[in-house]
Amino acid sequence: MITLYALPVVLALVVKLTLLMFAHRAGTKSEYLFGLIIAYVALNAAELMLFIEVGQDISGIAIVRSYYIAAAVAATYGCYYVYEIGRPNKSKRLLNVIVLPLAVMLIGLSFFTNVIVSGAESIGYGITAIKGSAYWVFSVLMFVVFAFIAYTLISGYKDTKHHAVQVKCTYALLAFSPIILAGVGVLAGMALGYKINAMAILPIATTAFIFIIVLSEKKHGLTDIRRFIPLSLESKLTTRIQNITGAYAQEAISHKEMLAEVEKLAVLYKLQKKGGNVSHISDSMGEPRSTVYWLCKRYNIDLKDFRST
Repeated sequence: MITLYALPVVLALVVKLTLLMFAHRAGTKSEYLFGLIIAYVALNAAELMLFIEVGQDISGIAIVRSYYIAAAVAATYGCYYVYEIGRPNKSKRLLNVIVLPLAVMLIGLSFFTNVIVSGAESIGYGITAIKGSAYWVFSVLMFVVFAFIAYTLISGYKDTKHHAVQVKCTYALLAFSPIILAGVGVLAGMALGYKINAMAILPIATTAFIFIIVLSEKKHGLTDIRRFIPLSLESKLTTRIQNITGAYAQEAISHKEMLAEVEKLAVLYKLQKKGGNVSHISDSMGEPRSTVYWLCKRYNIDLKDFRST
């Protein structure tokens, strides 16, 4: 028997499986992203099994342990995925040395011992874990993972000069936000002694993540409204052009200076958006490659500063 509380979990699992097939057909390039999606599907399946066990009056300890293992796997893939986005072409040696051993340790402690999860108990609408003596280790590591994800995406957005990386960081941060908020809320409640079951919260958050990410992998739909997003490339361009036209309206700069400043901003924008690829910039501007090189020379712009390594 499954109660009505399980309805969001069932719907979320159906949506996840659908999006998983869509991601596969769309040719999702990131192996870390695909692994993360599978881990979230496993989490959702464990949540559904817990609802089934509530209806059958089963303890649920085995599924609870599996749930925490899936959470550790998802956290690991999440760290690798955001590092791949925010720090492209950078070595993942630090993650291999720190994240993987910690994940293996957490999985082992959750599966073979009682220090993380010492049991399971029903709280009416679901099953919650009975905290072990070292449950705080799991909580601390999850908080660290959430902080690492947010920091990597925000710093990656600020540090890069490439528009594509900024778009990916924006999407990923937007997608991870509901998971971070839900995870922090559940862990904080557990730390304060409340008996919480995340089954009614996390399925929706993880489904929202997959939905946003899969869409972003296929097509950057948010690009059209990025001028309204603070610190985005389009937002900066819009603000600077407004400042220039404002100065021109106040006769603080001449007509010639105004046109030159706008043209320079337009060139810089295309360089950042296209990663310094002259052919793509030329096609986008509707100008020959020679014009792009001439404009860069005119405004003392070094193409090497914008090209991907």
